[in-house]
Amino acid sequence: MRPGSVLLTPGDGWHSHLNEGTADAYWIDVLDVPLVQALEPMFFEPHPDEFQPTLRRADRHDFLFDRDAIEVRLAADEGGGDQPLILNLSSPAMPTVGIHMLGFGRAGGAFRMRETSNNILAVAAGNGEVTAGPLASAFAAGDVISVPMWADTVITGQPGTRVLRVTDAPVMAMLGLFRSATGS
Repeated sequence: MRPGSVLLTPGDGWHSHLNEGTADAYWIDVLDVPLVQALEPMFFEPHPDEFQPTLRRADRHDFLFDRDAIEVRLAADEGGGDQPLILNLSSPAMPTVGIHMLGFGRAGGAFRMRETSNNILAVAAGNGEVTAGPLASAFAAGDVISVPMWADTVITGQPGTRVLRVTDAPVMAMLGLFRSATGS
Protein backbone atom coordinates (compact mmCIF):
# COMPACT_ATOMS: atom_id res chain seq x y z
CA MET A 1 0.00 0.00 0.00
CA ARG A 2 1.05 3.54 -0.68
CA PRO A 3 -0.21 6.90 0.57
CA GLY A 4 -3.55 7.68 -1.05
CA SER A 5 -4.41 4.03 -1.75
CA VAL A 6 -7.66 2.53 -0.46
CA LEU A 7 -8.00 -1.05 0.75
CA LEU A 8 -11.42 -2.43 1.60
CA THR A 9 -11.55 -5.02 4.39
CA PRO A 10 -15.00 -6.62 4.54
CA GLY A 11 -16.13 -8.26 7.77
CA ASP A 12 -15.43 -11.90 8.49
CA GLY A 13 -12.04 -11.72 6.81
CA TRP A 14 -8.65 -11.78 8.47
CA HIS A 15 -6.65 -8.65 7.85
CA SER A 16 -3.59 -7.22 9.53
CA HIS A 17 -2.70 -3.80 10.81
CA LEU A 18 1.01 -3.96 10.23
CA ASN A 19 3.56 -1.64 8.67
CA GLU A 20 6.52 -3.63 7.37
CA GLY A 21 8.16 -0.52 5.91
CA THR A 22 10.73 1.81 7.43
CA ALA A 23 8.67 5.02 7.14
CA ASP A 24 5.85 5.99 9.46
CA ALA A 25 2.42 5.02 8.20
CA TYR A 26 -1.17 5.38 9.32
CA TRP A 27 -4.39 3.83 8.22
CA ILE A 28 -7.95 4.73 8.92
CA ASP A 29 -10.50 2.07 9.76
CA VAL A 30 -13.94 3.38 8.88
CA LEU A 31 -16.43 0.79 10.00
CA ASP A 32 -20.15 0.32 10.44
CA VAL A 33 -19.46 -0.37 14.12
CA PRO A 34 -22.31 1.78 15.55
CA LEU A 35 -24.86 -0.15 13.47
CA VAL A 36 -23.33 -3.55 14.16
CA GLN A 37 -23.02 -2.79 17.86
CA ALA A 38 -26.66 -1.65 18.04
CA LEU A 39 -27.80 -4.84 16.30
CA GLU A 40 -25.48 -6.84 18.63
CA PRO A 41 -23.64 -9.28 16.31
CA MET A 42 -20.32 -7.60 17.30
CA PHE A 43 -17.36 -9.88 17.95
CA PHE A 44 -13.61 -10.06 17.57
CA GLU A 45 -11.66 -13.22 16.99
CA PRO A 46 -7.86 -13.15 17.18
CA HIS A 47 -5.88 -14.94 14.50
CA PRO A 48 -4.74 -18.39 15.75
CA ASP A 49 -1.10 -17.48 14.95
CA GLU A 50 -1.45 -13.99 16.52
CA PHE A 51 -0.64 -12.35 13.17
CA GLN A 52 -1.96 -13.30 9.76
CA PRO A 53 0.99 -14.34 7.58
CA THR A 54 1.58 -12.51 4.32
CA LEU A 55 1.13 -15.19 1.67
CA ARG A 56 1.57 -12.92 -1.33
CA ARG A 57 1.66 -9.26 -2.17
CA ALA A 58 -1.26 -8.25 -4.31
CA ASP A 59 -0.74 -5.44 -6.78
CA ARG A 60 -4.27 -6.04 -8.03
CA HIS A 61 -7.38 -7.07 -6.16
CA ASP A 62 -11.06 -6.13 -6.24
CA PHE A 63 -10.65 -4.59 -2.77
CA LEU A 64 -7.49 -2.58 -3.56
CA PHE A 65 -7.65 0.86 -5.16
CA ASP A 66 -4.06 1.92 -5.73
CA ARG A 67 -3.27 5.63 -5.59
CA ASP A 68 -2.00 5.69 -9.18
CA ALA A 69 -5.12 3.90 -10.49
CA ILE A 70 -7.32 6.38 -8.61
CA GLU A 71 -5.37 9.28 -10.12
CA VAL A 72 -5.70 7.87 -13.66
CA ARG A 73 -9.46 7.50 -13.25
CA LEU A 74 -9.83 10.99 -11.80
CA ALA A 75 -7.58 12.61 -14.44
CA ALA A 76 -9.58 11.03 -17.27
CA ASP A 77 -12.68 12.99 -16.25
CA GLU A 78 -11.16 16.04 -14.59
CA GLY A 79 -12.51 18.99 -16.47
CA GLY A 80 -12.25 22.62 -15.63
CA GLY A 81 -15.55 22.81 -13.75
CA ASP A 82 -16.03 23.77 -10.15
CA GLN A 83 -17.63 20.46 -9.13
CA PRO A 84 -15.34 17.66 -7.94
CA LEU A 85 -15.39 14.34 -9.71
CA ILE A 86 -16.91 11.67 -7.46
CA LEU A 87 -15.20 8.31 -7.96
CA ASN A 88 -17.23 5.42 -6.53
CA LEU A 89 -15.05 2.88 -4.68
CA SER A 90 -17.95 1.05 -3.01
CA SER A 91 -18.17 -2.74 -3.09
CA PRO A 92 -21.05 -5.25 -2.88
CA ALA A 93 -18.92 -6.99 -0.24
CA MET A 94 -19.55 -4.00 2.05
CA PRO A 95 -23.20 -3.10 1.46
CA THR A 96 -23.65 -0.87 4.51
CA VAL A 97 -21.07 1.77 3.55
CA GLY A 98 -20.58 4.04 0.57
CA ILE A 99 -16.98 4.88 -0.34
CA HIS A 100 -16.09 7.71 -2.71
CA MET A 101 -13.00 9.68 -3.62
CA LEU A 102 -13.74 13.34 -4.30
CA GLY A 103 -11.27 14.68 -6.85
CA PHE A 104 -11.02 18.45 -7.12
CA GLY A 105 -9.82 19.40 -10.60
CA ARG A 106 -7.81 22.25 -12.06
CA ALA A 107 -10.34 24.82 -10.87
CA GLY A 108 -10.72 23.43 -7.36
CA GLY A 109 -14.37 23.63 -6.40
CA ALA A 110 -16.99 22.74 -3.84
CA PHE A 111 -19.05 19.67 -2.94
CA ARG A 112 -22.32 20.32 -1.12
CA MET A 113 -24.40 17.88 0.88
CA ARG A 114 -27.16 17.78 3.44
CA GLU A 115 -28.40 14.28 4.15
CA THR A 116 -29.52 11.86 6.82
CA SER A 117 -26.28 9.94 6.85
CA ASN A 118 -23.05 10.06 8.78
CA ASN A 119 -19.90 10.92 6.83
CA ILE A 120 -16.21 10.54 7.58
CA LEU A 121 -13.81 12.49 5.39
CA ALA A 122 -10.12 11.54 5.11
CA VAL A 123 -7.98 14.04 3.22
CA ALA A 124 -5.62 12.07 0.96
CA ALA A 125 -4.01 15.07 -0.76
CA GLY A 126 -4.26 18.83 -0.97
CA ASN A 127 -6.08 21.26 1.25
CA GLY A 128 -9.27 23.21 1.60
CA GLU A 129 -12.06 23.94 4.03
CA VAL A 130 -15.13 22.15 5.30
CA THR A 131 -18.15 23.97 6.63
CA ALA A 132 -20.79 21.95 8.49
CA GLY A 133 -23.63 24.07 9.81
CA PRO A 134 -22.11 26.93 11.83
CA LEU A 135 -18.67 25.27 12.08
CA ALA A 136 -15.84 25.81 9.60
CA SER A 137 -12.36 24.32 9.58
CA ALA A 138 -9.39 24.30 7.23
CA PHE A 139 -8.05 20.87 6.29
CA ALA A 140 -4.86 19.41 4.84
CA ALA A 141 -3.59 16.00 3.78
CA GLY A 142 -3.78 13.54 6.67
CA ASP A 143 -6.75 15.18 8.38
CA VAL A 144 -9.87 13.19 9.26
CA ILE A 145 -13.20 14.98 9.65
CA SER A 146 -16.54 13.73 10.97
CA VAL A 147 -19.57 15.39 9.37
CA PRO A 148 -22.76 15.31 11.43
CA MET A 149 -26.03 14.10 9.98
CA TRP A 150 -28.31 16.67 8.33
CA ALA A 151 -25.80 19.52 8.56
CA ASP A 152 -25.56 21.90 5.62
CA THR A 153 -22.07 20.91 4.50
CA VAL A 154 -19.71 22.39 1.93
CA ILE A 155 -16.33 20.80 1.20
CA THR A 156 -14.16 23.27 -0.71
CA GLY A 157 -10.97 21.88 -2.21
CA GLN A 158 -8.00 23.53 -3.88
CA PRO A 159 -6.88 22.13 -7.27
CA GLY A 160 -5.58 18.57 -6.89
CA THR A 161 -7.25 17.96 -3.52
CA ARG A 162 -8.38 14.38 -2.88
CA VAL A 163 -10.89 13.61 -0.12
CA LEU A 164 -12.05 10.08 0.72
CA ARG A 165 -15.70 10.14 1.80
CA VAL A 166 -17.14 7.16 3.67
CA THR A 167 -20.85 7.27 4.43
CA ASP A 168 -23.57 5.08 5.92
CA ALA A 169 -26.05 6.37 3.28
CA PRO A 170 -26.49 2.89 1.74
CA VAL A 171 -27.76 1.34 4.98
CA MET A 172 -29.90 4.39 5.72
CA ALA A 173 -31.45 3.93 2.27
CA MET A 174 -31.99 0.19 2.89
CA LEU A 175 -33.90 1.08 6.05
CA GLY A 176 -35.92 3.81 4.32
CA LEU A 177 -34.27 6.49 6.44
CA PHE A 178 -32.13 8.26 3.83
CA ARG A 179 -33.07 11.76 2.80
CA SER A 180 -30.98 14.21 0.83
CA ALA A 181 -31.54 17.92 0.31
CA THR A 182 -28.75 18.03 -2.27
CA GLY A 183 -29.47 15.05 -4.51
CA SER A 184 -26.11 13.41 -3.70
